Amino acid sequence: MARKVFISVLGTSVYKHCKYGVDDYVSEDVRYAQLATIDFLQKTSVESIDKCYILLTERARLRNWLDTKLEDGTLVHGLERCLEAWFPSLNVHPIPIPEGKNEEETWKLFDTLFACIEEGDCLYFDVTHGFRSLPMLVLVFGNYAKLLKNATVQSITYGNYEGRDDSSNTAPLVNLLPLSQLQDWTSASVSFLRNGNSTMLYDLAQALLSQRLRNEATRDDATKNLNTLIKAIHQEINNRQMCRGSELLKATQNAEIIKHFNLIDTSFIHALNPILSKLRAHFDDFETHFSPTNVFKAAVWCFENGLYQQAVTLFHENIKTVMCLQLTGCDWNKKEHREAIGSAFFIEQYAIQESDWRFHSKTEEGRLIERDIIISALSNPLFNQLTKSFTALNELRNDFNHSGIGNKNSRQALKIKSQLKALMESVLEIIENQPVQPVPFLQNDGPLLINLSNHPFADWGGNQRQAATVYGPCIDLPFPAVDAEADVEAIEQLCEETLCRVYALVAEYPNRAPITVHVMGENTLIVALVSRLQNEGYKCVASTSQRKSTPLNQRSKVVEFEFKRFREYPNL
Repeated sequence: MARKVFISVLGTSVYKHCKYGVDDYVSEDVRYAQLATIDFLQKTSVESIDKCYILLTERARLRNWLDTKLEDGTLVHGLERCLEAWFPSLNVHPIPIPEGKNEEETWKLFDTLFACIEEGDCLYFDVTHGFRSLPMLVLVFGNYAKLLKNATVQSITYGNYEGRDDSSNTAPLVNLLPLSQLQDWTSASVSFLRNGNSTMLYDLAQALLSQRLRNEATRDDATKNLNTLIKAIHQEINNRQMCRGSELLKATQNAEIIKHFNLIDTSFIHALNPILSKLRAHFDDFETHFSPTNVFKAAVWCFENGLYQQAVTLFHENIKTVMCLQLTGCDWNKKEHREAIGSAFFIEQYAIQESDWRFHSKTEEGRLIERDIIISALSNPLFNQLTKSFTALNELRNDFNHSGIGNKNSRQALKIKSQLKALMESVLEIIENQPVQPVPFLQNDGPLLINLSNHPFADWGGNQRQAATVYGPCIDLPFPAVDAEADVEAIEQLCEETLCRVYALVAEYPNRAPITVHVMGENTLIVALVSRLQNEGYKCVASTSQRKSTPLNQRSKVVEFEFKRFREYPNL
């Protein structure tokens, strides 16, 4: 179990009696703030202090640690005797320290402090007495101990004698812990903004938010929204670090991030507000809908944060995605189709004759599809411009994956970095000069398709995506879950809530017309939604499919549903 360690510096002044108070706590009349502070801690936040270190210079030892007499002959009990009287079982250690007159003595003080700390200690600081530089030293030291000894700073208190109430002679016991927490938030923001690591930011936020979420009085919308936002940011960063290209394409987390940023003006975590504005600027640069551009931007972010293998992997794979989206009947999410695109680049680069082409599919039908994809790719202008870069990225990615072992052409680390940077810039320039299709969101008007279903547009096959082009660009809107026990009133309420989401989405694109809603989900809610949408002038369509069953052996078979067409709902 972690030790509870109290650390205080004893000064040389002649201290006067007063009470110390914070919240509902008021101490007895004391000369030394350390007595009130330890008493407060043991009555409110910690059952018992395991170690008490009192740092003192030789002058402080003679004037305030040991019993002494004032000029008028009055005997004054020193802190040593008072601690023994107040806390008989407290394990107290007086620690000699230098005066701190110069840099050398300051470092000796720092080393003395550090020697008192053990791995995992919980630290409680009192900075009432001692050097004027003590609060700054404690903040710096606390950060140092957190990093090197995995310690936690639980409390920093200051007995503000000068700020006491004259009528009650009670001085405030000030909580300075937020200053240490501010340093934690600063470190967390630097870790993310400079190094792309969101773990510290996530852990700090969760530690505070989990407390508020457990308390009904503080479990409000602001807390819930901030909690969802932080989790979505953490997940989005994980998607980049783990090369989750599919998730980055769909932009699900980024949409969630922007949605909850829009719900948060300022955070109740004051130290987080400046960080949130930086984060908002970062995520505003990413699309909130399916977009290959997001993956390129994520790859650039990985490169800038030293995640070079992730950068080359995302760039390499995203070129395949871009080409799949260019070609009719090519499914970006189908392994065989992606492999066909990779083969096409290889064929183009090395001028391989068709008689020597190799296919990945095990069926004749699959091989014919691969052949069609390759032929379509070879005649595509964007494909031809990307071939050289794709091939170079492929070699670079292999060099990474095989750790530069067994390859006589393996590169030096610095050369890899410079070559990758040049390749990324080359690809982005090509894409910028010939934008990836489809690019419907670059238009300000025209038709719009709202996909109100739980089958995201990103997962649609090539035929379905092609058929959907007549309705304009597609925006996903998840179909809500319907409780099997829901009655008519509940369905109507769910219908109202869903329609509000649809209308809010439509309001974001005021110049779009006509608007078609693709509605697929639970039947009774579909009827309610389609009826209302039709009354508002929206066309509603459903997807139709044909069931295909392929026997694998005598006992099992593969069942697939092949998209056929969009069918408009009859008027309800």
